[in-house]
Amino acid sequence: MKFFSVFASLALVAVGQLYGAEAEDFAAVKAADEQRIATTIASNTTDLAKLLSDDLYYGNADGRVQTKAQFLAAAAGNKAHYTSVVPLEIGFQAIASGVVAMNGITRLTARANQQVVEFRIRFLAVWRKESGQWKLLSYQSSQIPKN
Repeated sequence: MKFFSVFASLALVAVGQLYGAEAEDFAAVKAADEQRIATTIASNTTDLAKLLSDDLYYGNADGRVQTKAQFLAAAAGNKAHYTSVVPLEIGFQAIASGVVAMNGITRLTARANQQVVEFRIRFLAVWRKESGQWKLLSYQSSQIPKN
């Protein structure tokens, strides 16, 4: 009986550490994503590049797929400027050690050719810890039709 009690206590400590580590990872990924949004709005591709994995696979809502270099080139030359990116729903899932999936819904507002466009997307993002820093590895979004 004593063995079971000790075993159960150790198991609870291990589970607590696991969930504590997950919570820390989720908070760090959320912070990295907030930085990604801020650098995108500021059109700061230098700092944005630091948040993207060299292995980036970026699937746009319109079906285009881009590498890191292609994504940054498009961001630098984009005629549309995001003025607001507001996450409406966010969820996290630990995939493996150092890999976190983030999903949710975001409302975007952009200005292009003196017109303002607002739309919502559903997204799935995969973040990977590389050399101690969380970087966006993969992203896919789809536009949510207006009701």
